[in-house]
Amino acid sequence: MSPSKRPSFDVRRTITPSDAHIALEHDGFAIRCDNETIANVQWIAIQTIFAYTRFIGGHGHLCLGFVLPPGSRGREDQVVVNEGVKGWEQLVSYMPSAFPSMDRDWVKKASCDPSQKGADEAISRVVPSHVANPTQVWPRL
Repeated sequence: MSPSKRPSFDVRRTITPSDAHIALEHDGFAIRCDNETIANVQWIAIQTIFAYTRFIGGHGHLCLGFVLPPGSRGREDQVVVNEGVKGWEQLVSYMPSAFPSMDRDWVKKASCDPSQKGADEAISRVVPSHVANPTQVWPRL
């Protein structure tokens, strides 16, 4: 991917805590942890959705980054969830209803080849948050 076409998301941001869960709502979804809502995402506010594989602890995890409008500091905000978070399947299943024009092959494009498993472990020792295969799932037009 050329530098000018790099996706506009910051992969260094922290992903959703592993003990959190995704709760679908009529107008979007919430991330909840210990009975507290830590993020609220409205479908209508999402500017772009990206998917990628992030290597954590020697294993690749599919992630979705939901890019939101700039916050009070003028900086683009985002919510990132990975496939290990409870509620992932429900979120992924619902997304085509909320975003009919989304890329239906995003999982294949953002996933890493399983034959790279040994390489994943080596990479994660050097770069714990290595990211591969960034893919735009849906852009606001």
